[in-house]
Parts: sequence; structure tokens; C-alpha cells
Amino acid sequence: MVSTARGMIPGKLGDMMTSICSDATHLLNVCSTPVDWAATGTYLSGVGTLLGAMAVTYGATQGFKLWRRQKLAERNMESAERIMAASYQARRALEQVRNAWMDGREEHAAHHEIKDAPSYANSNDERKRRMVVAQVYINRLRSTAKAQEALDECGTSILALVDPELNKAMEHLYRQFGVLQVFIEEYPDATDPADDFTQAIKAALYQRKRAADDEISLKVAKFIGTIEDRCKPYLTEEANEVFAKLAVDGVTAVVGKVV
Repeated sequence: MVSTARGMIPGKLGDMMTSICSDATHLLNVCSTPVDWAATGTYLSGVGTLLGAMAVTYGATQGFKLWRRQKLAERNMESAERIMAASYQARRALEQVRNAWMDGREEHAAHHEIKDAPSYANSNDERKRRMVVAQVYINRLRSTAKAQEALDECGTSILALVDPELNKAMEHLYRQFGVLQVFIEEYPDATDPADDFTQAIKAALYQRKRAADDEISLKVAKFIGTIEDRCKPYLTEEANEVFAKLAVDGVTAVVGKVV
């Protein structure tokens, strides 16, 4: 039984009222307990420090990934520039070697180099003349050493290593110098105008005015075309805009997530 101002409350209702009063008294006692604000502040400060450290770590990680992507894009662009420049230089070098015009200075220098060789002294006049011509071509080919070296070094660039089609085109372009070397060495003895090999040598050494009639020029044009197709996407204005947008979007994303 619970007593009230007007009397006693019987049964279960009285028990319920007793429980409610007990819970209310306990709640008042808890709320009246003083809060240790110093301890609470220390706790919240530690949580803030931990969250700050996590944010800094995340930002640093994302920033490093962004930096790597930008550096890779820049390296690809530089590789494409070097490959195309070396390819154009190689094309000019091949054209210079195959130039049909020979001036007297080239012939004089070639004759001076081989005049004391036993093979020259023991040859007839026609073969001597052809040996001088061959030596002119050899001297021209030697002068392309830097162009050949530049193209060969590009074969180890990142683009060439990851792009088999580009690498193959560069190798075939470089191989044209070796093809000329073989034909030049065989030229002094290729005297039969009806022989197919003699015709092949002549076609290789002398660049034709009509590209359609020049097998080596056609091959070089094909290889250069492939190299351009594989490299130009890294050099266009649109590519630069993509790289710039990548950088801006990446920084924005990192800053937004950290903040």
C-alpha cells in the first residue's frame, strides 16, 4: 500500500508508483553528480589529435599517389617527344645517305681513304670507280652515327617498353641503316645490270623522286607513321588539358576529403 495526501493506494498500482519514485530519485542523484570537465577535455583533445593525424596521413598518401600519376604523365610526354624527334632525325639521315648527288669533295675524300688499299690497287678501273662510290656512301653512313644512337637509346624509353607496336616500328626504322650497310658493301661487285640483287642494291642506294617507286622510302614512311600514331596522343593540346584536369581534380579531391 502507498500512502498519498488523500489516503492509501492499494495493490499493483501502489507498487508501480513506488518503482517510478525510486527511478526518479536515482536519476536526480546521477544528474546532481558534478562533471570532471578537465578529464573530459583531455579525452576530447586526444580524440581530436588522433583524427587530425589520420587526416594528415590520408592527405599525404593521396598526395603522393597524385604526384606519381603526374610524374608518369610528364615522363610519357617527354619520351614521346624524344622518340618522335629521333625518328625524324633518322629519316633525314637516311635521306642524306641515299642522296644520288655526289660532289667532287666527297669523291676526293673517298679516293684518298682507299687509294692505298691492296683491294683497290688490284682492281680494274670500273671496280675502282665503284669502290670510290661505295666509300662515299660509307662515309655518309658514318656521319649518321649520332642519329642512329639517338634512335637506339629511345628503345629503352618507358613508352617503347610498354608499347610493342611502337617498339617494333622503331626497330624496323633503325634496321634500315643496317640494310644500307649491306648493300653498300656489296656494291663494288654488283656489276650485272640484269641481276635482281644488283637492281635491289641500286634501288636501295639511290633515293627515287617518286616515293611510290622507292621501297625504302615507303617502309620509312610506314614506320614513321606508326611512331606518330603511338606518340602524338601524349603531345596534343587535349592531352595537356587532361593532365592539367587530372592534377586539379586530384588536389580538390584530396583537400575535400581531408577537410
